[in-house]
Amino acid sequence: MIIIDNGAYCIRAIDTANKASAVVTISNMRGRLPGRHSKDLTGADLDSLKGKQCDGLRIERPLSQGLLVDVQLQQSIWKELLCRIQMRDRKVVFTAPLLTPSAFRPLYETLIYSCGKAESARIVSPSYLIARSHDEAICIVVDIGFHCTWITPYIEYLPVKQAVRRVDIGGDALTAKLQSEIWQHQKMLRRNYLVANNMKHACCYVALDFEEATRRRAHNNDQSCAAIHYSCSNEKICNQENEENIDYEDTVTLLHEPFCVPEILFQPFLVKQQGMGIGEALMESIGPFHPAVQRGLLNNILLTGETSQLNGLVHRLERDISSLAPYGAPVRIINMRMCEAIEKVKSGCLFTNEEFVHRDEFSRNLVRAREKLWSSLK
Repeated sequence: MIIIDNGAYCIRAIDTANKASAVVTISNMRGRLPGRHSKDLTGADLDSLKGKQCDGLRIERPLSQGLLVDVQLQQSIWKELLCRIQMRDRKVVFTAPLLTPSAFRPLYETLIYSCGKAESARIVSPSYLIARSHDEAICIVVDIGFHCTWITPYIEYLPVKQAVRRVDIGGDALTAKLQSEIWQHQKMLRRNYLVANNMKHACCYVALDFEEATRRRAHNNDQSCAAIHYSCSNEKICNQENEENIDYEDTVTLLHEPFCVPEILFQPFLVKQQGMGIGEALMESIGPFHPAVQRGLLNNILLTGETSQLNGLVHRLERDISSLAPYGAPVRIINMRMCEAIEKVKSGCLFTNEEFVHRDEFSRNLVRAREKLWSSLK
């Protein structure tokens, strides 16, 4: 069986038949540098670009707001994946967003059966793989994705769809916020999204107390103490002790941005978006449940997504949820990478043979097969 998490930022796949195989990861985008004769870049060619090499790079993505919108572009990106993972005539577990609108479903089906030549398939949400990798059958998955954040409670490994919440803030919004704040002063990042994204992961952190961090930063007379110097070509923070060796033409200086940018996860109004932050949305999600179930969910919060790795995020979310939770309810947050989840579930039995939709079944009775294929995401 092949498991494919077709994320908006990257694709992760593994062949469960080969116990020694590792998770294959490739970027889910296509880039083109300025110039009439430049070629399209995908996979390893795109990942090899660093610093000023990315300047002016135009990025195209096959997914928009988490949904597949361009099958041809996705197929061209899949060429490298299909060289490393053999999908043809195999069973495939494929991820798509929970509550995927019916208008977008044929695009996924074309990708699986026509492009990938899969023998049979089952479509699940990314949060399902996270939930199945957990040791307990009750949990709530907070998936901070590329375009948005999905909060999904699971009981006996089944999503409680009435309680699902979506927050329209994801990793892309954080990168765009960092990019927009910095390029006004340091124009190197104006057309350099990949550098800004790498900088976000290297430099940004979540403040436990945002107001206090803002006050400290405002009253700090020695500005250099709080500054972070990031080398774009080396993609790492410069050593502050050897400041005389810093190449400022290749360096971006960050002041308040490292803790201000991630704050939009908790206060979306900072980017003029209405709605709740992730902590409030999680508490609203579990609100209708019986108190005993609430305690079980609060004790099994699974945090995932690339942005979930930001320093301080777990402690801040734990503090915010504890202040809103019922008195005495224990709050436990587990950070779970998708690669780790796929590794854990690869040896388990996710589905029986009857739960997969064979391509012949899909050809004979499209309506019935489509109903079965998408049954876990409605």
